[in-house]
Amino acid sequence: MSDISLISFRSADYFVEWREDDIEWQEKICKHCSPDGNIIELDRAVTSLLEKKRFLTLIHDYILYDSNIKKICRHQQFFAVENAIKRINGEDDTQNTGGVIWHTQGSGKSLTMVMLVKKIQYIKAKEHPRFVIVTDRVNLDKQIRDNFANSQMSPVRAATGKGLKTILKDKSNVVVTTLINKFETVCKNHYLEQDSDKFYVLIDEAHRSQYSAMYNYMREVLPNATIIAFTGTPLIAKSKRNTYEKFGDPIHNYTMKRSIEDRITVPLVYEGRKVKQNDPSNTIDAFFESLTENLPDDIKKELKNKYSKWSKLAEASSRINLIAFDIYDHFVNYCLLKGLKAMVVCSSRATAVDVFNIISSLPGKKANPRVVITFGDKREGEDDDVTAMSISKIKDYHNKYVKPLFGDNDEKYTDSVCDDFKNPDEAAMAKILRSDEPKNVKADKIKTRIESELKQVRYDDPLLFEEFSKKIIKTLAEYNESRDADKYYNTMESMADDFRNGRLSRDYPASIANDSDAKAFYGSVITILRTKTSLELTADTEEIISEYSRSITKVISDSTKRDWKHNEVVHKQIHRVLDDCLFEMFDRIGYEINNTNIDVLDLIIDEIMKVAVARY
Repeated sequence: MSDISLISFRSADYFVEWREDDIEWQEKICKHCSPDGNIIELDRAVTSLLEKKRFLTLIHDYILYDSNIKKICRHQQFFAVENAIKRINGEDDTQNTGGVIWHTQGSGKSLTMVMLVKKIQYIKAKEHPRFVIVTDRVNLDKQIRDNFANSQMSPVRAATGKGLKTILKDKSNVVVTTLINKFETVCKNHYLEQDSDKFYVLIDEAHRSQYSAMYNYMREVLPNATIIAFTGTPLIAKSKRNTYEKFGDPIHNYTMKRSIEDRITVPLVYEGRKVKQNDPSNTIDAFFESLTENLPDDIKKELKNKYSKWSKLAEASSRINLIAFDIYDHFVNYCLLKGLKAMVVCSSRATAVDVFNIISSLPGKKANPRVVITFGDKREGEDDDVTAMSISKIKDYHNKYVKPLFGDNDEKYTDSVCDDFKNPDEAAMAKILRSDEPKNVKADKIKTRIESELKQVRYDDPLLFEEFSKKIIKTLAEYNESRDADKYYNTMESMADDFRNGRLSRDYPASIANDSDAKAFYGSVITILRTKTSLELTADTEEIISEYSRSITKVISDSTKRDWKHNEVVHKQIHRVLDDCLFEMFDRIGYEINNTNIDVLDLIIDEIMKVAVARY
C-alpha cells in the first residue's frame, strides 16, 4: 500500500492571489510550460510559486511561525523583502542602501519586518548584523516587540533612554525595539555606536516625529546605519517633509487600491457630514423624536423635562458639543443597529477626553466610549494641545477611569480597551442575555464563553484562571444536582460580570500590582501551593512569595535573550537558578522540601517555564 499524505487546509479567508511583480520573468517561464502559447492563470500561479529557485527561496526564507501558527508570506511581503535585499547589496540603480517600503495598513508590515530581519541575518551572517526597530508610539513599540517574540526571535525592548544606551553597548542584543525619543538621552550622553555600519534600522510608520530633531538624534548615535522606513501613508507633496527625500528612494509599494483588490482591506467609504451650528436645537429635537416616536405625548413631555441637559446642550455654542452629538446620533441610529463598532479620531488628546465626556453624558442608548491616548504632560505629535487646562482634563480622565483598575499601568489599560474593541465581549454577552432561549441554555453559553477566554489568560493571569475555573466547576456541579435553571443562570451572569471586571476574592500583593510578569509568576507559585500543599498562605507568606516573584522575573529576563525556547542548555541553566531561588523562598516561608514533597518544586518550575515560554 502506498503512503497517503493528508494536507489540512484552513478557511479560504487565509488564501490570497499571488500577484507577480516581475511580469517579464513570469511570461518567459510560462512560454516554456505552454509551447502552444496559450498561457492560462494556472500557468502563471505555478510559475510564480513553483519555479525551482523561487520555490526554494520561499521555503528557506519566507515561512515562519507566529505564535506557533505556521505562515507563509503574501506576494507584497516577498517582493518588499527581495527588493530591500537588492537595495542593501547595491544591486539596483540607486545610490544608497536604504529606502521606503510603502505598504498600506493591514498589509502585514510587522511580519514583513520579521522576514526582512531573518533574511539579512542569513545573508550577512559573517558581519553579525544588529537591528533596531523604531516606532513613535508606546503601543506600536509593544506590538512590534510581541510580533518578533511570537516569531521565535528574542527582541530586547528599551524602556528608557539610559536603557537603550546599555542595550546598544551589549552586542548580544541583536534585535532591539525602542521609541524614537529614547535616542535623545543616548545622544546627549555623547554615545556614538562605533559599529553603526552593522546596524539596520527599521522605522515603523515613518512620519511626523521621525522627521524632527528625534531623527537627527538617532542619526548622531547610529551615523552609518542602513535605514529602511515602513509607512502606509507617505508624505509626497510637502518638500520639507517628503518621505522619499528623507529616507531614500522607494523599495516597494503596496497601496490601498491594491490591498482592496486583494480583499485584504475593505473599501474605505467616505460620507461627508455637515453639522448645523446655527440652530442646534432642531438637530437635538429631531433625535429626541426618533427615540420617543412610539410613546404617548404625556410621557414624551415627562422625559424631555427629565433630560433637560439636552436643552443645555442645544444652547451650547461650542462646536465640539454639536460634533460629538452628531457622532453619537449616527452611532446609535446606524452603527448599533447593524452590530457595528466605531472609532473617533480627535485633533488632540484633550479633545478626545472632551468628546468622551459629552457622549458619555447623553441619555438614551449607551455608546460606552473609552479613550486611548498617551497619558502624561508630554506633547503627542506636533498638533497636540499641552495647555494647563488640557493637561488637567487628561489627568482627570486618568484618575477616574484608569487608576482605579490599572494603577499607573497605562499600557495594561490600553491593551484592555483594544482587546474589548477587537473582542466585544459585552456586546456578545448582551446578545446572549437578550435571547429568548431557556435560562439553562443561556447559562451554558455564558459558561462556554468564559471558559474560552480563560484559556487565553492561562499564563497571563494564573490567579484569575484558577479562581474562575473553580467557580465554573462548582456552579456546574450544583446545577447538575439541583437542576435549578434560574439559579444556574443568575450565578453564571454574575460570574460573567465579575470576570469582565477582573474581580478576584483575593488581590495580588501591592508590591507587584503593576508588574504583569511578576504577577504571572506569583500566580504560578501560589496556584501550586494552594492545590498541592497544606501550607497556610498568610499575608506575610504571600508578600514573601511576591518578593521572590520579582526575583524569578529577573532570572527569566536575564536568561531569555535569544533562541532560548528550544535550547536545552538554556533551560537547564534556568532550572538550576530557579532551584536555588525557590529553595531560599521555601526556607523563608517555613516550608521544608524533602523526598516526600520534592514534586512540588518540580511542578512550580514547570509552571514557571510555561509562563516564561508564553510571555518571553
